[in-house]
Amino acid sequence: DLKSVEDLAPLIELYHHTIGAGRYDDAYGLLSDRLVPHPLHYRFGAYQLMIELVMLLFPDGEDKLPRLRKGADQGWTLSALGSAYNLSGQSSRAVRLYEQHSAIREEQASKENLAVVQRNVGQHKLKLGALGAAESHMRESINLEKRVKREPREAVGHLELGRLLVYRGQFDKAERELSTALEVFLRFEERQAQGVVWGYRAQASLLVNDAETALKAARRARELADQAAEERHAVAGDFVRAEWLIGAALVAITLDGSQQREERLAEAETHLTEALTRCRRINIVDYEPDILLSLARWHSARSSRRKAPRPFAAAASLRRSRSATAPTRRRTSRAKSAPNTPRALSEAAG
Repeated sequence: DLKSVEDLAPLIELYHHTIGAGRYDDAYGLLSDRLVPHPLHYRFGAYQLMIELVMLLFPDGEDKLPRLRKGADQGWTLSALGSAYNLSGQSSRAVRLYEQHSAIREEQASKENLAVVQRNVGQHKLKLGALGAAESHMRESINLEKRVKREPREAVGHLELGRLLVYRGQFDKAERELSTALEVFLRFEERQAQGVVWGYRAQASLLVNDAETALKAARRARELADQAAEERHAVAGDFVRAEWLIGAALVAITLDGSQQREERLAEAETHLTEALTRCRRINIVDYEPDILLSLARWHSARSSRRKAPRPFAAAASLRRSRSATAPTRRRTSRAKSAPNTPRALSEAAG
């Protein structure tokens, strides 16, 4: 049983030797069957390593297609590299790769794979703030999945469209999309996907200032993340999202003047610290700005000094502005050892 990325060292070494011998199609088989997405993506969240390994299939440069014989394999490789870039905060580069993937699928007239590409492009357009374009891609993905009758994947389209509608403030429409997705995920016993639905519901509840409902939804998302990990595999981002939302909801409840204020703030600190620790462990930048802003609110609730939250808010703003375009970098040892509690972070940032 794999305990860490280090356990994959022999397989990664074999992959490097296969690349070195110019056997790119054989290397692709090793990568897609035994490394990506399992376990590097889902289990360990080793996104930088994913980028380094996938890039080896592009000896002619990232602006050229990977050196593989089959168009389907080229498309998968473009998608895998795009996903790794996206998860490490480089959404602009991810969109370009997904658009290349889309062109390949359109040329092959593959509706099944094109639907996935459309959804991926939509997700990343969303991160770049192009909400209208994102919605068009997501709706096209849903329509394509309907044509090929892949109900679980169609449900994923409804799930992501629901999240987009939350961000657009169309909460009733968003809930209809999320409910449609959840109904399918329940029927197919997809617990990991169910957890994502509850996470998105928690976000929606926070945006309409319903912290109690958000807390219940976030706790349900955390339970389902645990269940999915026991049954199949852990998805690192699900735990980060759930821990952040639990902490954010607890902070929001204390700001509303609820009882048990100190106990709730202490619990919120635990969850937000866990979220930030997990987030930084794998450099999943999607959630770090939101976690830092929640820590700013935590500090505001904890202290009457108005200047206290600013280090977190400034850090969140800086992280968000860098995430779309900054090149992926390895974290320094200093960053890895940096303190992650709200109090320690405030002192370090100040």
